[in-house]
Amino acid sequence: LVAQQLLLAGEPGEIASTFTTLRDGLFSCLTENLPSADWEIGLREPLEVPEVGDARFAERSFSFDPSGVRRETRLVLVQAGSVLLLVQLDEILITPDSVAELTQDQVNELIETIAQRLP
Repeated sequence: LVAQQLLLAGEPGEIASTFTTLRDGLFSCLTENLPSADWEIGLREPLEVPEVGDARFAERSFSFDPSGVRRETRLVLVQAGSVLLLVQLDEILITPDSVAELTQDQVNELIETIAQRLP
């Protein structure tokens, strides 16, 4: 499991605008397959997450490389006043019989825990 977090603070209006730009950009390609050099980003779908912050966007995507390695990604974008939070959780599945182990309840708990600590 690889977890990444990005925080950006600024004026509330600028943060809201940045959130909208990122959300709209992510949403515009939500249902498309996106080929990328070594990885093919396949199914992308909306992801339900707890109602945290002032606004949120979440998606789940499934990717694979030519050798059969798969990746399940959960990306969550939260705007809370003057703070923008991006959390990306990647599960790398090396063998064909590997199964993702991170549950939706665990994802929700993580997002709620992080959001509670935002200013």
